[in-house]
Amino acid sequence: MSGLRSVESTVVARAAAIILVVANHAMFGVSLHGGLNALLILSGLALAQFGFGRTTGDALRAMARIGLRIAVPSFLVALVWQIAVGQISVPELGFYSNWLYKSRVALFPIWFAQAFSQLLIVLALLFFVTGMGERIARRPLAWVSGLYGLGAAVALTSYLTWDTTYYADKLPHLIAWNFAFGWLIWAVRKRVPGPAGGGILTAVLAVSIATLYLTVDAASGPTRAMLLPLIVLPVIWSDRIALPTLLARATIVASQATLFIFLFHYYAFWAVWRVGRLVGLEAESQNPWLRVVVGMVGPILLWALWTAMLRVYRRGYSLWSPAARPG
Repeated sequence: MSGLRSVESTVVARAAAIILVVANHAMFGVSLHGGLNALLILSGLALAQFGFGRTTGDALRAMARIGLRIAVPSFLVALVWQIAVGQISVPELGFYSNWLYKSRVALFPIWFAQAFSQLLIVLALLFFVTGMGERIARRPLAWVSGLYGLGAAVALTSYLTWDTTYYADKLPHLIAWNFAFGWLIWAVRKRVPGPAGGGILTAVLAVSIATLYLTVDAASGPTRAMLLPLIVLPVIWSDRIALPTLLARATIVASQATLFIFLFHYYAFWAVWRVGRLVGLEAESQNPWLRVVVGMVGPILLWALWTAMLRVYRRGYSLWSPAARPG
């Protein structure tokens, strides 16, 4: 197809999810929640693809990689900001403030990194004690379905017995089913490929959303119920999506820069507000559309600079390494 480029559906979904996160924080005056939930599902799918199907050790190493990839940068960004503003929060840096209060010192939603890290620690212990990696390798659909059902049941039980409004539902056991649904996508594709598998996953997602977002008092449940499927269903039903070439390139870049956008979009908002205040355009600097653009473009430029620096470093290291020297 002329003028079109095929892009992996997970790449498109990741870009759409992070854009939704930025738009939600840009303050359009309406709830736009669901982006972080979609990112959790995509993270679960990636973990299953690269860590499941072999041994428990492989699964644990995949969990460590994905966990450290978000926890370490989140800790460093929060630490630098807290030092800069002269307000050190031990619970926040200790990654347990999401269990204490909703407020935060760091501008970015560090609760997500905290809850995700806590979830991975519990899952790692479960896998280590039970040898779950080998169990999944032998019977992927059965064990993954069981784990998904457990995660959904824990979330439902919590909603029915414990009012977590004070925490804005930013707790690991309430997002575990999102992560496990990514595993379920992997397992169903492995055992029930094609339209039948897509139908099963769509039905499970619909029932889960109705149960865990609409029938209980979940934070921004109706919004998540509406927006989450728009991002996840294309992943369920298609491996690749054809986009106009220019849009495809922008989508790939946004997907690759997702972590930087997550970490720095609030700081981009803050920088624009500071500049606007200095030049007498404070109200204009809070325009949500401007915040979305700056919240995407600023972190992407930072990501591009970082990746360029890494390439230069690696090229220089390879040139000066002993293996590269003659004789």
